[in-house]
Amino acid sequence: MGAVNRFAAIVQLYPRRQESEVRATHPAGGIRLEAEVGPMLGTPYILTRTYLVDVAKGKLPCTKPPWGTLAAVNLKRGGLQFEVPLGTMLDPAQYPEASHWGSINLAGPMTTAGGLVFVAASVDEHLRAFDVETGQLLWQSRLPAGGQATPMTYMVDGTQYVIQAAGGHAQLGTTLGDYVVAYALPEQVRRSR
Repeated sequence: MGAVNRFAAIVQLYPRRQESEVRATHPAGGIRLEAEVGPMLGTPYILTRTYLVDVAKGKLPCTKPPWGTLAAVNLKRGGLQFEVPLGTMLDPAQYPEASHWGSINLAGPMTTAGGLVFVAASVDEHLRAFDVETGQLLWQSRLPAGGQATPMTYMVDGTQYVIQAAGGHAQLGTTLGDYVVAYALPEQVRRSR
């Protein structure tokens, strides 16, 4: 199970001694989702990443959608169980097909014994629950900030909870915050499988 990104990008490594020069000339200066310079601390290199987007079309990625998906592999069969678009990153009012395109995702999903997959990695700041067998979206809730972190679960006195850190991500442009949000799962959901 994983959150998959399909964004074409040019990634380059430079010797650390060139960092000042690269930062001065690279287009990463605050442009959301278009470019970044990564310090790669502990290595002798820095990294630049420039996403290939069509500026004339509102910064749409040059690759064919979906750009972000939730994908599950069936280990018994050795193939995909399902792959569904995950989140939105463009306004559906402006782009009516946006719900089918998915979003860039930064974090992983978490699966429960009851057959649910929780993930909040998309830039639209929602925690979602999917059916582990079919990939059907079962539930979603807006978070107070970006959820670029993997959810976790725990039980207290027989009640199962799913918690999500919602701290946001500055480069993705999601809302920044310092929240931890908890959701109690109904008993019938915990025992559905």
